[in-house]
Amino acid sequence: MKLNNLARDPAQSGLYRVQASHIGRLLMGVQHHQLQIIELDGREISSKADLLHACAQALQFPSYVDHNWDALEEALNDLSWLETTGLIIIFYEADQLCRHDHGAWQIFCEIAQSCVEQWRSRGYVWSIWFSGLEYSQPELLDLAEVLDEPNLQA
Repeated sequence: MKLNNLARDPAQSGLYRVQASHIGRLLMGVQHHQLQIIELDGREISSKADLLHACAQALQFPSYVDHNWDALEEALNDLSWLETTGLIIIFYEADQLCRHDHGAWQIFCEIAQSCVEQWRSRGYVWSIWFSGLEYSQPELLDLAEVLDEPNLQA
């Protein structure tokens, strides 16, 4: 798959593991597709509460969105207030949450995968790029491998 397809083909939406050093190059490759790029600073996210707060702030959730898993999933499947044609969330230093609250990490990945499928079925690009993971996560695809880009291989 080419980077261009990742940004315009909803079928390529997904949860991806990516090296932080490659994010700048990847963003340059998708910037002209008018996707909304949202960044989460994982250094500040080590619990469910931290994650819910960070998502609410970064994605500008309306004040009526509660801080629980169901509300997060509903909000991520809506996002009408962002008026976007596609979205890439970059979750930097995701290992912080994975190590400190693995249960929250797993639930978030399940919710995120469900959202990917919902947005894909509506014809929108919707992906999360996770960086800073110390070890492989079976629920995540390696973006460098998927893109088959030798310059992005570890």
